[in-house]
Amino acid sequence: MILPFSTQIKKKPTYFVERIHKGIREVLKTGVPYKTKDFSYQFYMDCEPKLHTVREDLKERWRPGINIDFFINVRQKNMLRFAPVLPVVSTQKIEFIWKDNTENLTCLGTSFDKTCTIMIDDRFYGDAYFFNGSVVSSSYTIPIFANNDGFDTPEEIFAYFNKNFKGKIIHWTDLKY
Repeated sequence: MILPFSTQIKKKPTYFVERIHKGIREVLKTGVPYKTKDFSYQFYMDCEPKLHTVREDLKERWRPGINIDFFINVRQKNMLRFAPVLPVVSTQKIEFIWKDNTENLTCLGTSFDKTCTIMIDDRFYGDAYFFNGSVVSSSYTIPIFANNDGFDTPEEIFAYFNKNFKGKIIHWTDLKY
């Protein structure tokens, strides 16, 4: 099943292709370039690997064993499969829960105006506290999750998931939270 990826978010390169390739190389335990029908991977970028992706899945289509077809530029002339077909190893439910701080609370002595709680498989994963759109504090798990999903910082993932969201983490590695 086609899993599309953006090459830019808000005019900033995502490097998702390179990050996914790095993660796949780690899964395949090889440094050898590999080829797919449409794409030959022969470059390397010093970045953190993207080990999963988060998607809405209202029809419950993504489940273990379903093949992932990694694409960019979907439904365009330059549509490109950029990685080998891999199976979904596992999925996990994820929820981003946003709240306004109407009680003017503080976290570690710093004022904040919003919080976002991440729940994975109905279990608490972490909180992030915001003031004027910037993360002022977060659980130590939040940067780990952001990096594993291909974002450089917690601010980037929260700018993308900037409202209440329910979906799935689609894993193509053995990683699980």
